[in-house]
Amino acid sequence: MPLLPPRLLSILDALHIRVPLRTAVFRTIDLVNKALTPVVASRINSLARQKAHELSISKRPIRVGFLAINPAQFVYQNLYDTMSKDNDFDPYVIVCPDWVNAEHGTNESLKRLFTDKGMQVATSIDPDNPPDMVFFPNFDDHVFSGVISLRKSYDKILCCSLLYSMGIDNSGAFYVYHPDFRYMWRQYVPCEFYRELATRRGLRKGDNVVCCGSPKSDSIFNTTGKCSYWKDSSHRRKRFIWAPHWSVLTHGRTSNFDRYYKSFIDYLRHHPDIEIVLKPHPLLKARLTDAETKARLSRNNASYEETDCLPTAEAFDAFVSEWRSLPNANYMDGGDYNELFASSDAMILDSISFMAEYMITEKSMCFCVREPLNELQSRLEFNQFGKDLQSAMTIASTWDEISAFIDRIVAEGDDGLIARRKQVIEKHLSVNKGHVCQFIADDIKHSLGR
Repeated sequence: MPLLPPRLLSILDALHIRVPLRTAVFRTIDLVNKALTPVVASRINSLARQKAHELSISKRPIRVGFLAINPAQFVYQNLYDTMSKDNDFDPYVIVCPDWVNAEHGTNESLKRLFTDKGMQVATSIDPDNPPDMVFFPNFDDHVFSGVISLRKSYDKILCCSLLYSMGIDNSGAFYVYHPDFRYMWRQYVPCEFYRELATRRGLRKGDNVVCCGSPKSDSIFNTTGKCSYWKDSSHRRKRFIWAPHWSVLTHGRTSNFDRYYKSFIDYLRHHPDIEIVLKPHPLLKARLTDAETKARLSRNNASYEETDCLPTAEAFDAFVSEWRSLPNANYMDGGDYNELFASSDAMILDSISFMAEYMITEKSMCFCVREPLNELQSRLEFNQFGKDLQSAMTIASTWDEISAFIDRIVAEGDDGLIARRKQVIEKHLSVNKGHVCQFIADDIKHSLGR
């Protein structure tokens, strides 16, 4: 109940009824959601039949809109490309207000990112020519404000979820328990783990769930393996990606950037036989340097702690400049990172979403933690998928353990977990490997009678 005034919360705590009251409210909401779900499902199924009939008569292509709020969460490039080559589809990108970076001109920059690739782009939904279906990258309704409301559109436009992250924490909430999944005509999930979980515990009992695999795997397996971010194009040096999350002492509190950014600089200076590309989460700079972002994080998080790590934009930019000036280091602040993944040798990370994305490459990974792994897993409620992923990577809680990982990759080429990675990939990440987007396109066409 975070929206209640602090004084009222203290009264509820004094009466020992805050937790029971919150539990009662959540149970009531859950009962209402369960009661309404069959009605919602019936309306969606009716709309799908109507669309299939209309498309069979008109013979026109299926108009598909992909919501875009920032490059990092746009996971649809290969699906767009697949559909654009198919006469049965007419795909386009719908650029929405960008909540990650509110600088002037951000939306214009995002539009150019797509138009430069020759993609169709709009900034709103034309009521006279709406899409037949829309793909949602997440369920944060406010980021699509002024463009589309899921709860008001689900019975007029076929809504599909293909989320930007594989959701390995919070016990599956990202892919199963969110009540807005009931508004989906199709809920595309990356692995069988989530389909089974949705069947057992989702509001729709999995009737709208399709296990398709990760669309990002298509990008990784179909790349050239050439990446301009590596300064040594001959690949004589071992190539590492350092991927720190943005959550320095806030929210999930998984980021270790503040602990190690100086150590990495020093290590690179004394180890010319390696090369590191720094690929931070897009929010990292704003979290460290932007006063408005810090104020918002402080308001929304009772456990927020300030950090003196690169506290101004000037300090952050100076660090990046120093990093880039090294002959064996580079910095990637956005864009498509599939070529980077495919051409690297290993990753050092604390960004949870990359745990699954990079695992697909079968390459060595070093996951950095600020606390014992079992405590992190418990605090963030890691599901079995997440725990399996972490069992196939080196876990480091100190700089010495990170440098030992790097040394081992340089000397031996691997961290000794090849067999375990193969097991995890076979169990969770092998669905439609390399042709996920074609599978999704075919599923849509089949479902609409094409």
